[in-house]
Amino acid sequence: MPFALRRHALQALIWGGFAALMLVFSRSAGQAGPAATFIALAVAAGLWASSEFLRSLAQRRGWLSLPGSGLAWRVVLSLVLLPAALQLLLFLALTTLDWSGLLELPGQGHNYTPGLSFIYWLNSAMPLAIWTAGWISIQALRRYRLG
Repeated sequence: MPFALRRHALQALIWGGFAALMLVFSRSAGQAGPAATFIALAVAAGLWASSEFLRSLAQRRGWLSLPGSGLAWRVVLSLVLLPAALQLLLFLALTTLDWSGLLELPGQGHNYTPGLSFIYWLNSAMPLAIWTAGWISIQALRRYRLG
């Protein structure tokens, strides 16, 4: 199996598992339904796209060859901005779908207070940070072995 195909299969497994976990948590909180399914799939797809973008950017720009501080600030900035962009797009999609009547959000619609918006961002930032730490560790181990 070609490397790119293996990478995409692994990504599908990781982010599909994340979506499934989100759906399990939604169901246990009594929030199962089309809106919860849409949110779980949208966040997982957004994280998949974010991780691919981050990997591509790091490789094209040679981030892994930089000293620790040079790599660190780029990664931290990416881990702040990519989940923020994802949550902004999700907010726009949810409010548009709710407003148009295509997707009924539970209760009074999706609540985007500053505190909850931070929690939504964190829900995207943490798994992306874990993925990034794993990817950078694998790349560092490969470089070490090659020597």
